[in-house]
Formats: sequence, C-alpha cells, structure tokens
Amino acid sequence: MEIYENEDEQLEALKRWWKENGKSIIGGLVLGLAGVLGWQAWQSYQVTRSEEGAQRFGSLVISMRQHEIDRASDQARQLMQDYENEAYGVFAAWAMARQNVTLGDLESATSSLQWAIEHSPDDSLKSISRLRLVRVLLAIGRLDEAEKIIGASRNQAFAAEFSMLSGDIQLARGKPQLARQAYQQALLEGVKDRNLLEMKLNDLGDAGLPAAVDAS
Repeated sequence: MEIYENEDEQLEALKRWWKENGKSIIGGLVLGLAGVLGWQAWQSYQVTRSEEGAQRFGSLVISMRQHEIDRASDQARQLMQDYENEAYGVFAAWAMARQNVTLGDLESATSSLQWAIEHSPDDSLKSISRLRLVRVLLAIGRLDEAEKIIGASRNQAFAAEFSMLSGDIQLARGKPQLARQAYQQALLEGVKDRNLLEMKLNDLGDAGLPAAVDAS
C-alpha cells in the first residue's frame, strides 16, 4: 500500500515537511559548513603559527651559537611570552637555561626550567624539563629539592633516567649502597645511556656492596 495515494498529496506533504523542518536543515548545513571552514581556518592558523615558532626558535639557536648573549636572551624571553603553554615557549626556556648554565648562572637556570615545567603543554615535555632541573639542582647541591622533583614524576617513559639521577643524588649524599641500588633499578628499567650507567657502577667498585659477614 502506498503511503500517499497520488502525486498531489505527496507534493503537499513534502511542502508541509519542508515548512516544518526546512529552517533547521538550512541551519544545520550552515553550522556544518561553518564548522568545516572554521576547522580548516584553525588548522591553517596552527600551521602558520608553528612555522613562525620554528623560524624564531631557529634564530634563537643561531644567536646562541654566535654567542650573542643579550640578543639570545631577548629572543628567548619573547618566545616564552608569545608561546606560553606551547612547545616553542618550553624550547625557549630550555635554551635560556642552557645559556645560563654556560655562563655559570645555575640559579637562573633553575628558574627557566621551573617555568618550563609549569608551562609544558604535555607530560613528555614536563618530564624532560624535570630531568634537566634535577641535574642543575644536583650540581648546586640542592639535593632535597631534586629528590622532591623525582618523587613527583610519574611518567614511566622516563623512569630509568630519574632512577639514574636518584643514584647520583644518593652518591652525592655519601650513600654508595643506595646509589648502587638506584643505578641497578635504572638498568632494569632500560636506561637509554647504558654505557654511562655501567661506568657509574664500575666507579663505585665495592663501595656500594654490603659488607661481608665474618662468620669466624
């Protein structure tokens, strides 16, 4: 059985349906088209912004290589401001910290790396920033702060690197046995620089081994 008995009824039904639903369909099409165009515009903006960030960061690297300290500092600060909470802002903070370390200003390096931690857009960048900050804190003897940062790190992708740094901290505290344990943990976790870690263990020699029990 046909729903509509003739073409006139079908046409009339179509007119009523369009009258009732036409506005919403047009609105949906407009919104859909706007969404597509908006998404394309957003993607284009992000590509342009990323390219601009790459160029500016490249100029910063060149300034650092040419030892243009003031220029590099200004470029880094501007990138950190313009790309706050974005990757290139973090890269600029790393560059600033590296320059600070080269100049022997480790305290300023810690500030730059702390900024990078607070403004990292993802956990990987945050973890790398923490690793670098721990190394600087270790160099200036702020061991308690370094340990707190390691304790707050939960990214398993960097667990081995943090374990190795934990061993370095224990060694700096004069606790070779704890240092050895941390180094061995780093080996189990698959540390990237295995050769360096094995050198650290070899340097420990027997210092990190428990004393033999005299049973005589």
